[in-house]
Order: sequence, then structure tokens, then C-alpha cells
Amino acid sequence: MSANMQMRLGLGVVLGLLCAMLGWLMVRPVHAVEIEQVTWQDSVVTVVRVDLRRADFRLFWQDSQQRLYRRFDALRTDLERQGLHLHFAMNAGMYHADRTPVGLLVQEGQVKSPLNTDVGYGNFFLQPNGVFAVTHAGHAIIETTQRFTQRDGTAIRWATQSGPMLLINGEINPTLNPQSHSRKIRNAVGLADANRVVFVLSEQPISFYSLASLFKEKLECSDALYLDGSISALYDATDPDRAQQLEDYGVMLGVVESSKPDNHQDLGQ
Repeated sequence: MSANMQMRLGLGVVLGLLCAMLGWLMVRPVHAVEIEQVTWQDSVVTVVRVDLRRADFRLFWQDSQQRLYRRFDALRTDLERQGLHLHFAMNAGMYHADRTPVGLLVQEGQVKSPLNTDVGYGNFFLQPNGVFAVTHAGHAIIETTQRFTQRDGTAIRWATQSGPMLLINGEINPTLNPQSHSRKIRNAVGLADANRVVFVLSEQPISFYSLASLFKEKLECSDALYLDGSISALYDATDPDRAQQLEDYGVMLGVVESSKPDNHQDLGQ
């Protein structure tokens, strides 16, 4: 065999291995939940990416006896009794003093609190406010309250309402002031695409505008909705001690998995 032929065969083997590796990279499974900390401008934020095609996403408010969960620990304990493991959770919108939702809450297709189209005072009523929802088909929606009123409600499996909208169709809400000095711990949700959502909790105080620009410029979301501030916290099963819950919550959101080994999902870190 000539040296030229040997070189060609060697190159063919190398190319074949490279193609195989590329194919593996393209088809390897993604985690249902990925949690990381990033720095944005002068703030550290925790970013939670959730793939709704793989994650069992839910909204929580009351247990089967209509007792409010209020806290991550109570939610986790109740889920464990059901054979479920709480992988990730955070507060999911604003509530009254009795922990009832200020706006829309839909759980398993049932409207537990109606859509709120009132005019009022406070962050919830900063316009436009909006709705984060997941359909029975597993597709995510983040849009203004006004637009959501035009939707077929029977298609919605989970939904929570809050305000203000941070991003609308790729643009920062024009009512947000880039020079604002109002900085607080805040959490929010963004839409990466119909199957993927991104939750954010700021570890240091951050302004509305800076949070909106994070979703637009770094996380590349099309739409984003503010959930709450000051009291916001995050539960991460891989680091349960990190959840510094300052007060009882109303609605919480989370991802669960079966605690049975044969039904374990690849939820990642």
C-alpha cells in the first residue's frame, strides 16, 4: 500500500470519528432543569432553565385539604408523601395578606383565581402586566394580560398573573426607567421558545430595567414577566440550605419528579 493511500485512509478514519462525535453532540439529551449563577452588570443572578418537554412543571398553592403550603419545606414534605421529589421551586406571583393570589391562577386546567384586569397601585398593576401560562400541550406562554383575554382558556393547564411585563416581543417594556435607582431582590420568568422557559432570581438588588435587559441580551428571551421582589427566594434540591425564605408565600412554581428509581428523570444540575 502506498504512503499516499495510507494517508487517505488515516484521514478517512479521523473524519469518521469527528462525524460520530458531532452526531453524538447533536443528539445527546438535554437536562430538564439546569441551574447556574451568572453575573449581569453589577449583580449576581441565579438562572434556572427548564425544558417543558422533559420537566414535570407545576404551580402549587394548597394541599388536598385546602391548606396553604406557604413554605418550601411544607411543599416538599407533602410531595414526598405522594412519592414525588421537589427538584426546584420559587415564589410565583403576588398575593394578598391572606396569601390568596392578586390575579389569575390556573391549576390543572381549573381556574382557582380569576384574571385581574383592574387598575390599581403597586407593581402588579404597572402596565402592561401579564400572564405566564403552560398549555395542556406543554407549550409556554408569556404575554400581556390584554392579549391573554383573547385566548381559549380551555387550552391552559397552568397559569399565574403578575406585573409588570419586562419584555414584550423582544423589546423592553417602555415604561421601565433605565435610570431608576429602585433596586431590590427580584425574580422573573422569560420565554426562550415554546418549549423552554428561564427563571431568574437576583442574588443582589437589581432594577427592573437591568433585569429586563438580562432577559433580552444575555438570556435571549422574547418575552419576560416580573414575578415578585424583596421576599423572593429559590429552592434547589441540590443545595436545600440556600433557600432563605423571608416570609410565607402564596402561589409557588416548581419542577417535580417521581422518587421511584425506575421513573427517575434526567433533571441535571
